[in-house]
Amino acid sequence: GIFIPEALSVPLYAGGFFALWLFEEKPTLRRGALVGLVLGLATLTKAGLILFTVAFSVFRWIRPAQAGPGPRKAVLALLAAFFMTLSPVTLHNVVFGKDLVWLTSHAGFNFYVGNNPRSEGVFVAPEGTGNNVDSQIRDSKAVAERELDRALRPSEVSRYWSDKAWVFIRENPQAFLRLCGRKLLIFFDSREISDVDDYQFLKGFIPFLNFPWLDFSVLGPLAFLGLWLSVRRTRQAPLIYFWVGSYLVGLAAFFVNARYRLPLLGVFFPIAALGLMDLFEALRRREAVKIGLCALALGAGIWLGQMKLVGTDWSRDYVNAGDVYLEKNDFEKARGFYDEALRIDPRSAKAHLAMGILFSKQGRQEEAKGYYLKAIEEDPRNAQAFNNLGFWYDKEGDLETARSYFLKALELNPSSSYAHNNLGMIYGKSGDNEKAVKEFEASLKINPRSARAYTNLGLVQYRLGRVEEARASWRKALEVDPGFAEARRALSAIQNTPISFDTT
Repeated sequence: GIFIPEALSVPLYAGGFFALWLFEEKPTLRRGALVGLVLGLATLTKAGLILFTVAFSVFRWIRPAQAGPGPRKAVLALLAAFFMTLSPVTLHNVVFGKDLVWLTSHAGFNFYVGNNPRSEGVFVAPEGTGNNVDSQIRDSKAVAERELDRALRPSEVSRYWSDKAWVFIRENPQAFLRLCGRKLLIFFDSREISDVDDYQFLKGFIPFLNFPWLDFSVLGPLAFLGLWLSVRRTRQAPLIYFWVGSYLVGLAAFFVNARYRLPLLGVFFPIAALGLMDLFEALRRREAVKIGLCALALGAGIWLGQMKLVGTDWSRDYVNAGDVYLEKNDFEKARGFYDEALRIDPRSAKAHLAMGILFSKQGRQEEAKGYYLKAIEEDPRNAQAFNNLGFWYDKEGDLETARSYFLKALELNPSSSYAHNNLGMIYGKSGDNEKAVKEFEASLKINPRSARAYTNLGLVQYRLGRVEEARASWRKALEVDPGFAEARRALSAIQNTPISFDTT
């Protein structure tokens, strides 16, 4: 299981909407503060409520729900509680991050993902960046710093990507509007479009998912029916339409996936229930016109859900499944999943890289090299493939070629602790101990939990006659990993036991 913020978004968004409903009935200071608090907490899980909160407050300030100064004071209480709830995050970013980031420094990158010439309305990693959150944070920073040729703070990285998105929007206004419309249609897709794990794919592994659970193929058309025919007759119809509409507008500015759709479900379920109740009532009374309208709305909702504007590519999922078995050294099963990934997408750099790692673990180094080269052919910015090729040439004794591959890996991904360690190992084997120390220290700055890098650093420090520093490095390695044999041997018999460099 992966703990995602949206797990908290669902109850917080639902609670926020309910608090708003109470606020609309009687806008008091206490209710305003409650709304601001809950909406603030909900915004910390998914920022889609910022647009709604500001717009709603402005509207209620201009047109109070009731006469007198009370409602406006309640709006001020709402805004004060809202921004006070968000402020600790900003304060933390300023004090500990040394950077003015209001909520998250990842917003600019996500904005570009949703608005660029290759955007399809769903998550597609920009060139040179990975698919998981950790690699995106690392790679987006590396790409921005390489393009601007200077070190960047997180806010500057975010601004780099958002600026690129705005350039696309300004130069392609019609394409941008078409893309926004496409995102709104994709929102009603009956599938759970995922950027992490595909639930349909996982049914082959998790029997629990094969139960016929209610999903968006049912909820979507019913919610569409409720929005079209039923909500307009409720007491707070404008609030419902404003809540749903503002969230969809915010979503259209970025991209669509299943977990981004989750926060609206707290409102969609009662809306769908309203639509279903109206349909049953029309059938009970045999109201032909209303039955026809309900059928038309349901048909439109089903049609939206089945448009399938984006395809399904399980090649990534097969690689991820193979990686699980590779970690268990079940090479046969891992190979089966990688083969299936390459059958689906013969040009998958991720699958070629995975196959190379598998063959490398099996000692079939020539075959591994071929897959690494193929991964680079399909993705010339695949830093890990360059790192692994450097490892391959190191094993062959070609230190110069290995060095060039490690340098290329670091050019593509300066924050790779593995590549820094491996380059330091090459410098150490070549006798350039000072450069080796710098690379090992760079590796540890990125990943201070690397027993391998601490051990290698200790070896170079010992060669340079810095015996106490070497002992400290080996002790640190054992703090990280008490079972790390090389560091233990070094400490027990520094002068009698030869210790060699190792790569990762």
